[in-house]
Amino acid sequence: MGIILHKLRDIQSMEPVVRRETPRDYSVVETMIRIAFYNIYVPGCTERYLVHILRTHEDFIPELDFVLELDGQVIGNIMYTRAALKIDEAAAQQYDETLEAKAKRYQPSQEAFYILSQAFLPED
Repeated sequence: MGIILHKLRDIQSMEPVVRRETPRDYSVVETMIRIAFYNIYVPGCTERYLVHILRTHEDFIPELDFVLELDGQVIGNIMYTRAALKIDEAAAQQYDETLEAKAKRYQPSQEAFYILSQAFLPED
């Protein structure tokens, strides 16, 4: 237990780094995605292939392709593409009406959410 707590303290003291993805990151990112999504929604991992083909697609925005690094290890990735959606408002309304009525749940304001989220941050 002491070793785990020591490791957690080490991780908490590290600063994550957000940087642009480079070609040397491709394999690491695709492996990370395979591990994260393999057999989760469907057999296999089409998400890994999607990431692979996105990089060469005309709608891919390489300036908005980032990795998150912690202690020199890639631990996250986010990519953006251009997209346009055409929505049939009548069909959307009809689809929405098929949902059963749900009781409205409490949702805090942005200020309350910020205050609540700060309550769980470690003190410096």
